[in-house]
Amino acid sequence: MLSPASPSKKCTICVRPAFGKNYGSLSCDACKMFFRRCLLLDLQFNCRRSKRCFENLTENSKTPHCKFCRFQKCLETGMFIKPSAILTNDCKTDNTLDKIIGQLLYLDSRRTTILMSKFSFENPGLTDIIEKKKIGIVTQTPTYQLTDEDWRFFGMYTTVDFLLNLDFMEKLDVEDKITLLKSFAAKATMLFTSLKTMRGKNEKLVTPGGHEIVPDALSEFFDVSLEFLRQIRSLLVNKFIELNITNEELLLVTVILFCDPAISTLSENCAAIVTSKRGAYTSALFQYCQLIYQATGHTRFLDLLSICHVVNKNMEDIQNLTIIVKMKLQLAECKQLFNDII
Repeated sequence: MLSPASPSKKCTICVRPAFGKNYGSLSCDACKMFFRRCLLLDLQFNCRRSKRCFENLTENSKTPHCKFCRFQKCLETGMFIKPSAILTNDCKTDNTLDKIIGQLLYLDSRRTTILMSKFSFENPGLTDIIEKKKIGIVTQTPTYQLTDEDWRFFGMYTTVDFLLNLDFMEKLDVEDKITLLKSFAAKATMLFTSLKTMRGKNEKLVTPGGHEIVPDALSEFFDVSLEFLRQIRSLLVNKFIELNITNEELLLVTVILFCDPAISTLSENCAAIVTSKRGAYTSALFQYCQLIYQATGHTRFLDLLSICHVVNKNMEDIQNLTIIVKMKLQLAECKQLFNDII
C-alpha cells in the first residue's frame, strides 16, 4: 500500500505530486514509468515547438503533451538507468499500481507503433486473429495511402491485438475470447480513436490519417440529421476534453469496461477471472486518482467511470448509422473483422 506524499513534494519534471526519488530524480510515478518505457522501447520523439515545453511549469500549469521535452527534462533532473539493468529491472515492480499501469502502457505503445507504421492487405476474421493464424503485416509506405476503410480495419485489428495480450486472456478458451471481444473491441477502438483525436487538438473524430470519420456530407446522402452525425463524432471526444483524460486513466477505464462479468454467455471460469481482473483494475484506477488528485481523487474516479455511459451511447449511434449505411448501399463486401464485431 502506498503512503500519501507530503503536499510539498513536487515532481521535478511535471510538478505533479511526487512520492520519492525514481532513478535518481524526485518524480511522480507517471514520469518514472515514462522514462523507463522510453529506454526499454528505445522510443524517439520530436518537438513541434521550441524544445522548451516543460520549462517554468507551475502547479496551475496544464501538463504539456510533448514527449521529447518531457524525456529531456527527465535527463536534466538526473534520471539515469544503467543500460545493463534495463531488462532485468523491468520485471521488478514497487507495487501493484506500477505493475498494472506499466503493462498497459507497454501494450498501448506497441499498439500505437503498429497502427501508425504497419498494415495488412489480408482479410482476417476475429477467430483467425484469436487463433493466431499467420497474417501478413507490411510496413506502410508513401506509395500507398491508407483509405478510411483501411484505417477502420487496422484500428480495430490493433485494438483486438492489444486486448488479446492482456495477461489474463491466455487463461480463457476461444469461445470466451470471442464473446468478450465481440462485446467490447469496437468500443475500445472508439476510446483509443477519441483519445488520439483529442491529443491532435480536434473536437471531431478523425482517422489516424486525419480524415473526419462521419463528415456532414453523409447527412443528405443517407437522410440522417446533422445533429445525429455531429453527436457521433464529438460526444466521446468532448467528454475526454472536458476531463483532460490522461493515457493512464484511459487505459485503466478501457480494461475495466472490457472485463464485464455480466455478459450472460461467458463460462463460469471466464466470469470468475474477469470479475477478479475488473476488481484489480478498478482498485488501480482508484489508487491512481487518490495519488494524483489527492483531495479530489474520489470525484475524479467517479467522473472517469461515467465514461461508460458516454461510450455506450456513442456505440449505439454508430451501430444505428452502420445499419443505415448497409441498407442504403446494400454492401456485399466489408472487412470480415468489421462484420464479426459491429
